Order: sequence, then C-alpha cells, then structure tokens
Amino acid sequence: IKMEAAMELGELMKAREVAQDLRTVLEAVAGACAQIARLVESPHGVLRAGQDNAFGDAQLRIDVEADKALFGALKRTRLVHTASSEETTSMVDLGGADDAPFCAAFDPLDGSSVIGSDFSVGSIIGIWRQKSLLHQPAGAMSAAMIAVYGPRAVLVVATDQLSHPVEFALDRSQSRWQFSRDFSSSMSGNAVKLFAPANLRCAAELDAYRELVAWYIANRFTLRYTGALVPDVYQLLVKGGGVFLNPTSASAPAKLRVLYELLPIAFVVHKAGGSSSDGERSLLDRSAAELDERSAACFGDTEQVRRFETLQKNMS
Repeated sequence: IKMEAAMELGELMKAREVAQDLRTVLEAVAGACAQIARLVESPHGVLRAGQDNAFGDAQLRIDVEADKALFGALKRTRLVHTASSEETTSMVDLGGADDAPFCAAFDPLDGSSVIGSDFSVGSIIGIWRQKSLLHQPAGAMSAAMIAVYGPRAVLVVATDQLSHPVEFALDRSQSRWQFSRDFSSSMSGNAVKLFAPANLRCAAELDAYRELVAWYIANRFTLRYTGALVPDVYQLLVKGGGVFLNPTSASAPAKLRVLYELLPIAFVVHKAGGSSSDGERSLLDRSAAELDERSAACFGDTEQVRRFETLQKNMS
C-alpha cells in the first residue's frame, strides 16, 4: 500500500474518498496552478498586457495567461458549467455536459501588484455544486483551493468531504503536486502573536484602527504583511494562528472581492479551525449578490477575529 507521504494529489483525494467528479475538477485546477507556477518564473510575465480588466485594474501578461490556464482546465473537465474570474468578470458558459454539477469562481493571480518586487503571489479558487455562483454562501462550497507561488509552490485543498485542509508541494521537475502535510491543528487558540494589517492607510483617519495596531505592538505581536492576500493568510495556516485584518473606511474603501477572494479563503480557514468576519458576521455565512461585491475582512484565530469586529463597530 502506497504511503500517503508519497502520494500525488489525485491519489490522496481518492484514498480519502473524495467524490470522483470533484477529484477530477481538483486535479484539473492543480494542473493549471502548476502551469501558473511556471508562468510566475517567466522573465516577461510582469510586463503590462496593455489592457485593464472589467473592474478597471491594469493587467499584467501573467494575469491574462493565468486566467486562460484556469478557464481552459475547468472547461476540459466537462464537469463545470459556469465560471467567473476577477479578470473575466462575467458568467462564462463553459459548455460542460448537460448534467455538469459544478460552478467555479477564482482569482487567477492574487498579488500581481507586488509580483514585480518578487514577493510571493497566489491563486484562489472556489467550487460549488450549484447552478449559480451568486447567492451561494461560502459554507455551501464543495471545495476551495489556494496556491502560493514563492520559493516553494504549494497548493492547499479543502473540501466538504475532508475534515481539514491538505497541502501539496509542487515537484517543479515533474510538474506534480505531492502531499506535504495536513493542517489539522486548531487555529482557535491565541498563542500565536502574528498580525498582518492590510489597508493601513485608513489608520491615518481612524483612531480605532490606529489604537488596535498600537495594541498589537504593545502586546509584542510580530508584524508580517506582504500586500498579497494569499501568502498573508497562508502564513496563519502554517503558524496555527495569528490574524489578517482588512478594515475599511470612507476614504479607504473595501478592495477585496467577496466571490473571488473572501469566500474561498473563508472556507479554507474555517476548515483549519480558524474564524472569519466581514465586521458583522462570519464570512462562512456570506454570499455574493453581485460579481464585484467587496467587503472588509478578517481571518485568523477566534479571539483576534472578535477583536476586529469590535474595531469595525467602533469605526462605523
């Protein structure tokens, strides 16, 4: 019997009895992420594509290519009927089989604003066994995946059939994702003193945020923030706690998109025993009514997420 430590993604998902149709989609996405990992290393990927996406964000060549890779992989499965991405902001009919059960939303390359500085970046993918992407809460997902492209390329997979997320590392020489670890330890404790304060510019006008940052410093929290959502949240899984927070204000409004970014990450974090919030409620209970819906967000251990909710109430 093959040991799990030597298993590739598809083998491990089968061994842990993930449904076959979902396994097929997960393997397709993993293949696309391996392709994106190669694109990240391309010397010309960080050049401007000469166009903006529908949200008005300037696109890099790698944004466009990563988008194509994921759409192509999902379409080839014939199991995904509809998909939408942060770069292609519409409901795209993938022409799947008549009974294709899945729809998917994704951010093909999160952190493209820092890739020119050679920071780690990532991909975010959410998969529902539903007919529409809108009005579907994170808690109803079939699976969510985050890929991190850094010194190592890693892929974290969470499904409704697994009790906790599973990590795979990319063997770049063979473009294979091999099992590396389970994120089975709880993030509900408060022993990890790590904070990643996003949207820090709103602290210039909001006393509550400035005071919270000062509280973290006074309590000897370590500041670790890159400006790329995926690696900033991934570190919480690795460390087993800490907090990522992105509050909003009138002059520094929400940038993170609910459908493409926040819902899939909330699914992964909760599967790892952590918590999430949009300032009022858990993001696990949140759904997107529009493709471009945006929100404040916090991920991490329960105590720090509650602290963020208090912050948001004090700023409202």
